[in-house]
Amino acid sequence: MGTCIELLDKAVIRLSMLNTWLVLPGIVFLVLADILMRALFFAPIPWAHEVLGLLLICLFFIGLPATLSRNELLRVDFLAHKLGKSMEPFLRLLELILISLFAIIICWMGVSASIEMYRYQETAFSISIPYWPFAVLIVAAGIITILHAVLDLLMLFSSKTAGVSNE
Repeated sequence: MGTCIELLDKAVIRLSMLNTWLVLPGIVFLVLADILMRALFFAPIPWAHEVLGLLLICLFFIGLPATLSRNELLRVDFLAHKLGKSMEPFLRLLELILISLFAIIICWMGVSASIEMYRYQETAFSISIPYWPFAVLIVAAGIITILHAVLDLLMLFSSKTAGVSNE
């Protein structure tokens, strides 16, 4: 199981690098260009908002596997503090199950949407960018998130069974 996690972590790092080196600078550059065009020439970029929306969606979904990998998901610390240390494995289990369900729904919706988008050649309204590659990218991030959550679940259960057998 160790090599699976290492391969998955490499995929997560590559996706995270895509976010760091392409998506985030693309958002910054596009916002800056739109501001400059609007301020200097009174001519905003007509397709900027639509492309920014697509890039922000990609930023969120591409970042999801890296967030799960680093265990940096938002938590209700108040609840964890009130339940105590003994409930931490249960909260982690609940967290992994919920993130897996979320990622499964995203993948299912992304696959069905990308098929429809490709079939009908749906593009953005203000610029001729096809939507389906964005949906496929979200599905890929969802699959990596699911795999990572399942491996984390397996590691959680294997550590629990190892703890039981050691006692």
